[in-house]
Amino acid sequence: MISICCRQQPFTDVGGFSSANALLKLSDDSYLVGGTANTSVKGPDSSLAYCYNGDTSQNSDLNRCPGFNTQAALWLTTPDATSATAALASNYYHHDSGLLETAAVLGLTEKEDGSYLAVGYSSTDKVGSSVTSGRNAAVTWPVTIVDGQPVFGTLAAIPLPKDAPGEGDEVLSNTWAVAANAQGVVIGNQKFSQAKSRNKPVEMFVYDSTTNTTTIPFENKPNPAANSEAAAINSLGQVVGWQDERNETQPVYNGSPRLQEAFLYNVGTKNSWRFNDLICATVDGAASCAQNGKYYYIVYASAVHDDGTVAATAYSYDSYADWAARQNATVVPVLLTPNTTFGSDNDVPSDYVVTNALPASDLGQDNGGGSIPLWLLAVLPLLAWSRKLKSYKKMS
Repeated sequence: MISICCRQQPFTDVGGFSSANALLKLSDDSYLVGGTANTSVKGPDSSLAYCYNGDTSQNSDLNRCPGFNTQAALWLTTPDATSATAALASNYYHHDSGLLETAAVLGLTEKEDGSYLAVGYSSTDKVGSSVTSGRNAAVTWPVTIVDGQPVFGTLAAIPLPKDAPGEGDEVLSNTWAVAANAQGVVIGNQKFSQAKSRNKPVEMFVYDSTTNTTTIPFENKPNPAANSEAAAINSLGQVVGWQDERNETQPVYNGSPRLQEAFLYNVGTKNSWRFNDLICATVDGAASCAQNGKYYYIVYASAVHDDGTVAATAYSYDSYADWAARQNATVVPVLLTPNTTFGSDNDVPSDYVVTNALPASDLGQDNGGGSIPLWLLAVLPLLAWSRKLKSYKKMS
């Protein structure tokens, strides 16, 4: 049996919208939920009509949707509650009534000192001249609970080397923070508005809120203007996400996107690994990468637990030849479970790394120094939802 904890707000004069993105269980067994909600402020230039009449105007990118302004939102609820009221952030990073303005909480954490931190994005200066030229900047909010209600503290922009969109050299189109851990380390991404090396990359960033410093770990690695995107971080400072497949070097500006592969990054040591190199064994001096009778290519890593377990998306192949040729793949969700402990620095032991790159020109696999795979894969069954819903809770 399953209960539904939230639903879209009812439409009003100018539309309605709410969405939950993050969940944090508190010590009293209540739940803090973060997301975005309608501000009941209609966007400029008939954006609502453009959006819901199907006229997206600018290259079908849905730039005019949802057609009204949204704001970062928090809800506090309990398992037996029947409703929860949204608390909205009081302002944007930069307010401009002539633009569509959006903001959202994408991640929540309880820090080691017991305080709460929300991370996400908030509307900032425009990049361009139209009402849809508004952009978003990666931000953080301290959060407190006052009289049973969540309260946003003062918004702070994450200091990125190239500034926020619309500032500095104006080379970024959007930036957004996606998660934080108890040590106050925040991860997120920045998207370029200008091409460099024939690509407009997305680059992962790591922000240490204690030292107020930000780094771009994979900037131009392994190739100029390479893509990397962070998805999740655990209390050990291990970050998972995806980056360009190591053989991808072709320009992509106005061309085809590059193939991605999942990565693991250690904030403390600044070392990183490709998950495809952590699922193989060495047998008689040769790499053996089949698990469960299948060959896998790990594309996206989206969640990581404190014990190192990772949820990811993979391509599954029935044969090595199909894997090497990238053909006849089945997309599957996988759970990667480590079968050894990490070192004191939370790094991957070096003897568990077995090179498993997609062949650029031949079907050979490189030999590695490991003996057994570090991560064992389990293919997850499709989620089954109960057809009988006894009750639901709503958030408004």
